[in-house]
Amino acid sequence: VFDFVRAEALAGLAPYLPEELLAQALAATTSITGGSSRARALAGLAPHLPDGLQANALARALAAATSITDDDARVEALAGLAPYLPDGLQADALAQALAAAIAITDDDARARALAGLVPYLPDGQRADAVARALAAATAASAITSDFFRGETLARLAPYLPEELLAQALAAGTAIISDDSRARALAGLAPHLPNKMLPRALAAGTAITSDHSRARALAGLAPYLPNKMLARALAAADAITGDDARVEALAGLAPYLPKGQRADALARALAAADAITGDDARARALAGLAPHLPESQRADALARALTAATTVTWDNSRGEALARLAPQLPDEMLAGALAAADAIADDDVRAEALAGLAPYVPEELLVQVLASVPREYAGTLVALIDRSQTVLSGSRDRELLKLLRDSLTSQDRATCLTNTAAFAPTITRMGSRAAVRECVQAIEDICQWWP
Repeated sequence: VFDFVRAEALAGLAPYLPEELLAQALAATTSITGGSSRARALAGLAPHLPDGLQANALARALAAATSITDDDARVEALAGLAPYLPDGLQADALAQALAAAIAITDDDARARALAGLVPYLPDGQRADAVARALAAATAASAITSDFFRGETLARLAPYLPEELLAQALAAGTAIISDDSRARALAGLAPHLPNKMLPRALAAGTAITSDHSRARALAGLAPYLPNKMLARALAAADAITGDDARVEALAGLAPYLPKGQRADALARALAAADAITGDDARARALAGLAPHLPESQRADALARALTAATTVTWDNSRGEALARLAPQLPDEMLAGALAAADAIADDDVRAEALAGLAPYVPEELLVQVLASVPREYAGTLVALIDRSQTVLSGSRDRELLKLLRDSLTSQDRATCLTNTAAFAPTITRMGSRAAVRECVQAIEDICQWWP
């Protein structure tokens, strides 16, 4: 785990390191034992290295990626490294990744590896890889999980010619799981020609699960002509579950003619208010609010926040608050933060605060940071990012306190992660030399106490 964290930290710090420290960071990658992590660190450092070091770093990153024994991981590492490589090495890396993907014997794994590689391939190789990936994904023995079949079809969709889109749509409509079929239809929808849309809509309206049918209708809505939108609206109104009906109507409303839009939103709002479960009502109102007229939006958000703060189960309350956060005006954010801070479970509280972090008002940043358990680096980093956005240079003393608080009594991995996140501010406040001193201190600790 530390290899991964160290690689991410080195890559994150790279844009802020002076040349002499870049050489030291490059040397530090030799102690990273995992091929995937070493390749990630080298790829992140390479664009910032002086010309004399860059070619060697990229060659080492390529060697690290090719040394990975797991086929899936090797394909992923090579594909991720390719954009940083010069033309000669890039072609070689992609050729190796393609050969590794094709050699995977399991249809499921081969389909997913090829689908992940397709965006990076040159035009001359892409068509064959797409055809191979689709053949693997639709093979009788392939993708034993409906979820992965739907996901793979959606990832391939932007690259499929029309004749293969028809094959992908047939495979998507044949998926047994309602939820996975809905996801596949929504992923394929943006790329389907008009003549295939009736089949996709028929498959969506035939889904029996309320929530999955709502998801399919909302995913198809932006691409349906008016005549087909009327059919989709009728299917949405026929959904019996209030929360799923709200989801479907909210997804359809932006694409309806004006006369129908207001009526659809009014029906959705009435259905949302009729939901008895606090969690489901909060989710429905949060999903509906962005589509409501300005005169109704604030009231809907206030009702959603009330419902979210009264959810009894910690996990659901944390998710509801984080889901609402991007839409809440400042006067409601304090209430959401207080509700998140009151969550007893440390894991759930940290996750909820991470979701709220990008929206925390500046006057509450120090207070919120103090409430985060020190071991939750992801939440701390989210708050650090927020502090650098809203606290101006005139408040450097507060920023420095935030940095110190985020490093107090932390393990090495968290210190590296947080220092990388705070690098822009450290550079501004103390020059690149300050970043060098922070990293050197952590490296010294690693040597003194391995």
